Amino acid sequence: MKTSERFKEYIWLIDLLKTYGGITFEEINEEWVQTEMSGGVEMARSTFNRHKDAIEDMFGVYIECDRSNGYKYYIGNERVLEEDTIQTWMLSTLSIGNKIHENKSLYGRVLLEGAPENDCLLDDLMEGMRKSVKVDIGYRKYEIETTPHVVIEPYCLKMFNRHWYVLGRLNREYKGRTESSFSLFALDKIVSVRLTDDKFSLPEDFEANAYFANYFGAIVYDGTKPEAVVVRVYGNEAYELLNRPLHHSQKCLNETDNYADFEYTLCPTTDFRDYIIGRGTRMKVISPKWLADEIIYKHMEAAKAYMEE
Repeated sequence: MKTSERFKEYIWLIDLLKTYGGITFEEINEEWVQTEMSGGVEMARSTFNRHKDAIEDMFGVYIECDRSNGYKYYIGNERVLEEDTIQTWMLSTLSIGNKIHENKSLYGRVLLEGAPENDCLLDDLMEGMRKSVKVDIGYRKYEIETTPHVVIEPYCLKMFNRHWYVLGRLNREYKGRTESSFSLFALDKIVSVRLTDDKFSLPEDFEANAYFANYFGAIVYDGTKPEAVVVRVYGNEAYELLNRPLHHSQKCLNETDNYADFEYTLCPTTDFRDYIIGRGTRMKVISPKWLADEIIYKHMEAAKAYMEE
């Protein structure tokens, strides 16, 4: 069996267990024979056991059996499916692919967004991260015609709004001393990547999630400091944020029939401010005052641009 076919079966099995919570092997087979993958043939117990072990090894998902409840199988550590990890991202992506594949007749009625651009550079950047070697990148800037090159220590990769970014540490000589700084480079602006022979050591205390914990989006160097931000959100937008928090620090301070007040502890960078502006009348900054004033100014400038035309 091809590896891709096995993966589809793994994802199908995980989705089935998530849906039912507890299900016997006989019930699993009843569902299995109805799929195109089965070809109408039941799944052997030995195949099921191999799938169970492979799912644990690849995704860290434990499939356990409740013998006291009719020998029903279930996901023993379902909380891992809610964590923000590569494994859960893979599971989500592959699960959607499986569902589309199992419903080929709906291909023209399932519309997807485009994949992130320049993901072909990921291989080289990941290799540099894996080997702990510095990489030379050619980086395009819109305001200049030439392509400057910079050598970075690739620390981590981040996706935001279907765009990939690489966080790199730069070492520059300034007035006889070496100064280090971090920069975030968008892959759609990188035109070349070359691995060098220079090694670097990733600090033992560096954690990518912790580095970005105070930020929303991909802008992390516009001078803002972390602080408490209270936003009033109106109508259905409030319900959406209750179900899908905007940031891990989100707290609901107050909820009424018309709106809800949310507090965030973060750096209100340009990405965050642009998000709020983009929600129009559905979001209003309560505090801090400087941020509320800036949002008001941006809205007034936008209205002014329309009135001048």
